[in-house]
Amino acid sequence: MTKLDCSLPDKRQVRLSFGRAAARYDQYADLQRRAGLALLQRLDIAPDDIRLVLDVGSGTGYFLPRLANRFPRARLVAVDLAEEMLEVGRGRLAGAQAVCGDAEALPFAAGCADVAYSNLALQWCGSLQRPLTEVARVLRPGGVVAVGLFGADTLVELRQAWAAVDGYRRVNEFVTADDLRQVLERAGFASIDIQTRREVVEYPSVRELMRELKGLGAHNVSGGRPRHMTGKTALARMEAAYRERMGGGSIQATYEILGALACRT
Repeated sequence: MTKLDCSLPDKRQVRLSFGRAAARYDQYADLQRRAGLALLQRLDIAPDDIRLVLDVGSGTGYFLPRLANRFPRARLVAVDLAEEMLEVGRGRLAGAQAVCGDAEALPFAAGCADVAYSNLALQWCGSLQRPLTEVARVLRPGGVVAVGLFGADTLVELRQAWAAVDGYRRVNEFVTADDLRQVLERAGFASIDIQTRREVVEYPSVRELMRELKGLGAHNVSGGRPRHMTGKTALARMEAAYRERMGGGSIQATYEILGALACRT
């Protein structure tokens, strides 16, 4: 396994968050699997000319065998910031290379890859522009990126419940489809095809929703996030606001998923 310097303070926190979640990640990742499979089904390109495929933000490697089936002649490289995620994924495809690396500074030569696949990972970067510009750099001209991201309406109910408590941004602000298109164009992509879908997931309680988010390693990278620990009183107020918004009964959470295919110019 190739190791890179992940020592910057913000990156270290991100790495630790996903590292702690690695052992239980698959327990909570049903939505991630559905989104990734839908994205992979759209990756309809001839496999014979594909020699190198990067899975950027590969997590526990769920999609490695599926990418191998899709591109049987290609060398696969799984890239993730958390070594613990890569260790969990080692058993899924022994032939894939595992690289502990930062999506914002990919450790590959320019123009070396044919396909870059990234499912619900890049939204945890501080800036979406940086990783997609890096993906464009490592793709050859005509190379294809398939990227899935959470859209702007994701966790809107949780965001509104926290807004009833204080003015901090306690839930990430995700991108719109128009934002994503502009970022891809600036990075050097064309023939951009973005599809949007929404899923509403039910939870028995707000605590169960929060437990799942923690189990997935989700973390807040927004600029207005609080710099102190959230107290029990604030958490209780948020839960009450959420339940009131739901009108009693089960808790619903909205996930908007953007799936984009684009070609490197």
